[in-house]
Amino acid sequence: MGSPRGRFLRVGALVIGAIVVVGITAAAWPHVAQVKDWWTKQAQNSEKAGADRSFSAQLVPQRADTLMIPADVVKKLGVTSEVVRSSTQPRVLELSGTLALDTDELSTIHTPFPGEVVEIEDLQGVSESNSPVKTVPRKIGYGDKVTKGQLLAVVWNTDLGNKKNDLIDALSDERVKREYYDGQKKVYEAGSASESAMRQAKRDLEAAVNKVRAAERTLRTLHVPEGEIEAVIQEGKRIAERQGKRDVEKEKNWARVEIRAKSDGIVLERNVALGDIIDTSKDLFRIANLDHLKVWAHAFEEEIPALEALSPSQRHWQIRLQAEPSAPPIEGRFDVIGYMIDPNQHTAPVIGKVNNSEGRLRPGYFVTCRIELPPSPHEVTIPATALVDDGNDSIVFVQAEDPQVFNQRRVAVARRGRAEISIKTKPRPDEEKLGIAPVSPGERVVTAGAIELKAALEDLKATTKK
Repeated sequence: MGSPRGRFLRVGALVIGAIVVVGITAAAWPHVAQVKDWWTKQAQNSEKAGADRSFSAQLVPQRADTLMIPADVVKKLGVTSEVVRSSTQPRVLELSGTLALDTDELSTIHTPFPGEVVEIEDLQGVSESNSPVKTVPRKIGYGDKVTKGQLLAVVWNTDLGNKKNDLIDALSDERVKREYYDGQKKVYEAGSASESAMRQAKRDLEAAVNKVRAAERTLRTLHVPEGEIEAVIQEGKRIAERQGKRDVEKEKNWARVEIRAKSDGIVLERNVALGDIIDTSKDLFRIANLDHLKVWAHAFEEEIPALEALSPSQRHWQIRLQAEPSAPPIEGRFDVIGYMIDPNQHTAPVIGKVNNSEGRLRPGYFVTCRIELPPSPHEVTIPATALVDDGNDSIVFVQAEDPQVFNQRRVAVARRGRAEISIKTKPRPDEEKLGIAPVSPGERVVTAGAIELKAALEDLKATTKK
């Protein structure tokens, strides 16, 4: 599931980042031009004075993009450097997403028997009139809280009444056949009945018992509750005690099908009215337990490896509502990282649950999920002032063991911060083909004077070509 809103926010961030880079570049390059002019004039003045261009930098033979600068010039330029450090700070990943119903907590109510809706449960609702009566009966509906087993509606199904009546008839036939068998057995034991008559009485009784079992199985197949089946069996026994007299009033309710809630929750849909003729495929009610909600976030494909590397105990996130940015975050967990990549958004779903026992959350809310990732073993941290962006490349100057030697390197930026920037120590193969090189922990990068060094390098390259 790709989120257009999440994609829009990501694209917006990239656009803003591009504007910032362009702005920085626009501000820096006039300075670079001034430095190059200054550097050239100093070298020319040095030559006119008969000096040996000791002021000027020199390219280091056999080492690409490397120059050597006299110590006094390094000092005059105010060049400083710092040691490259391994990344130690946790990385923060923010994913956009939405809240959704938990399908495990959602139940759709159908009738097991077709028929006519003859009753919908009444609730006490707030009176909308000026009557002094504060509450009035109303039918259960959208937004009402229900509990497991609560009566919702009643459907009248004649066929169900007939099936229960078949069980009563089968029980009556079994009783008659059992009485006949017991009597025949006594006569047979007294020697007054034939063996064939005895076998026939036994077969008749077995057939009657099988008929009772078949009637019970039919009701169970139709998902009639065991309590209702047992009630019919007990009524059959009472009919026998009454010498076959049946209770007509009680049998009237045998066609009654009670529709009850399968779980606690809130009614999201009621699709039935009194008098409707319905079948077993119609969705009568939809009930959801909103104590837990699903969170569907969207991770870009380059973020998936870092998420999959987290152990089950690390897969937790903080959820903030975009509608309430100042509200405290809600703790939650994510368990599923989707396998399918959205072809348009290039994102995979990251799915988890969040507790909603206070009822603060609503399905459909936009959220931001903050995930804290451990430091990457393939990244180093440098000061933000060490990076030079010219609009096309990201460049740093690495100071060699000889403090007068500086090597320019194109680097791959992993993440940018205000004070620090993370650089990849293992560029991808396609990045290596573009000339991007790693920077390792322990090396020193220039933090002040990098723009001047770049101007000197470009000036020396241009002079050498002449």
